[in-house]
Amino acid sequence: MGGYNALWGFLASSAGLLIGGTGAGWVKGQKVPLVFSLCAGMIIGLVVLDIVPDSIRLGGWPPAVAGLLVGVWVYSQLERWSRRVIVLTHEPKQEVFLYSGVLIALSIAIHNVPTGIALGANASEALARPMLLTIFFHTIPEGIAVFTPLIMAGYGLMSLLVITLVVSLPIAVGALIGGSIGLGSPLLLTLVIALAMGMTLAVAVKEMLGKAVKDSSLGFCAYGAIAGFVLMATYLQLVSHGG
Repeated sequence: MGGYNALWGFLASSAGLLIGGTGAGWVKGQKVPLVFSLCAGMIIGLVVLDIVPDSIRLGGWPPAVAGLLVGVWVYSQLERWSRRVIVLTHEPKQEVFLYSGVLIALSIAIHNVPTGIALGANASEALARPMLLTIFFHTIPEGIAVFTPLIMAGYGLMSLLVITLVVSLPIAVGALIGGSIGLGSPLLLTLVIALAMGMTLAVAVKEMLGKAVKDSSLGFCAYGAIAGFVLMATYLQLVSHGG
């Protein structure tokens, strides 16, 4: 069952990311502050309204809060290290987009490991099926968040496919682990999920909203972020009722 769930988890994640990537291609022509504000609001909404509450239900408040704080710290260290030793592009504007996309993709990939473990640990097909639908629907906005900055940095279809592979594989690996050893420690899973979400929130606020405010105004970006948050809340509500 673990191998079956691993395959379908990988496919569900890949399909959702690619659909989100298509949406990211549509917003490429929009104004950068608007796009980044909307994406940041959507990311914050997804994390605050859905993923963090799920992790708290799984393992409680202490590991969730600790994971969020550690995630913000890990992000700050990764950012400091990567900007010192890696030159990804000689265009400062493109570099901001690229770092945002890569760091969000990394945090989602980390989060996908415990997601895969939970999927693989479900021996019941009746339980696995709604989890697969959840993975699919939730990776659509993640695809928008990951690929919008990458497309705006000038990266095309091949990069989209490679990132999709890198982000989706951890679900398959996690499902194989979950199918072999079970769910493991809920506290540890909560810590890992919250760590990844701490990184994601840090990227959304510093890289995306920070960039948007520099190129526009705080008021405009606040409205954009609120609109993105409301869009995500509406989306999650529709998905919840649909499930």
